[in-house]
Amino acid sequence: MPIFLRNEIWTLSLLPDFGACFTSCECMGFPVMRPGDIDQIVSGDVFASSCFPMMPYSNRIKNGQFSFRGKTVKIDSNHPKHVFPIHGHVWDKPWRVENLTENSCDLSLTYEPESGQWPWAFEARQKIMIKDTNLTVQMSIQNIDDAPFPAGLGLHPFFADAPTAQVRFLARDIWVCDDELIPTERMRLREDIDFSSIKKTHGLTLDNCFDGWNGQAEISWPGLDGTISMDTDPKLSQLVVYIDRKNEFFCLEPVSHVNNAVNMGPTHAMSVLESGATLESTITFSFLPAGR
Repeated sequence: MPIFLRNEIWTLSLLPDFGACFTSCECMGFPVMRPGDIDQIVSGDVFASSCFPMMPYSNRIKNGQFSFRGKTVKIDSNHPKHVFPIHGHVWDKPWRVENLTENSCDLSLTYEPESGQWPWAFEARQKIMIKDTNLTVQMSIQNIDDAPFPAGLGLHPFFADAPTAQVRFLARDIWVCDDELIPTERMRLREDIDFSSIKKTHGLTLDNCFDGWNGQAEISWPGLDGTISMDTDPKLSQLVVYIDRKNEFFCLEPVSHVNNAVNMGPTHAMSVLESGATLESTITFSFLPAGR
């Protein structure tokens, strides 16, 4: 059954049993995230949702394999449309609802190692809150294993109405990808993909990680009398941008590490969580009314 959170600005629905994914997210009655396909979600594909969490890593792991402290780790593909494992291991599992009010929800998930999947145990938590003009998602991952492991987290919102949307954010570089969408080279931004001045998403094609991101993005649509500001803390230093001309949606994904970071050496390494340690971060979506 869906859970609803709402106030006079925001209305949100989510499915705890299916990756704690959002199935709708409206601001002032405008769908800022695309409506989820409930039938597809319930059949097992949370990628048809409005938004979902990513832990203990985001994006792809090349060949489903990496080395960590002398141990070779192999992970099977976890989505039928993707060759490599993608977006972690919490989006396809049920979450527990620990506290629920009209405008907030606490959720948790205890992950135990599975054959062919992430080999370390962890506790994932989310607190989703609506207050005044803000929708806030607090996320954390705690190592409950006996051994340390690399860890990351992020959020995967599918923003609505790509043909009319406009976006602005500051970043320094972009990671160029190979044919398997694995980053191969970091380059300075070209003018056509520099979003420091507001830019339409229509007509662009991107599936890349932006580096040197300042943790803030602004999104606007003609149908919303104002702007959505997405703000994160410094732990989420990367922004994955997915835009495809054939889709009505686009994605701006705040994440803690570069795609395939587990295979990119110490310069781009993920955080290492010792037993008992926690990595946490916060993403806030704020409504800024026009004229203010």
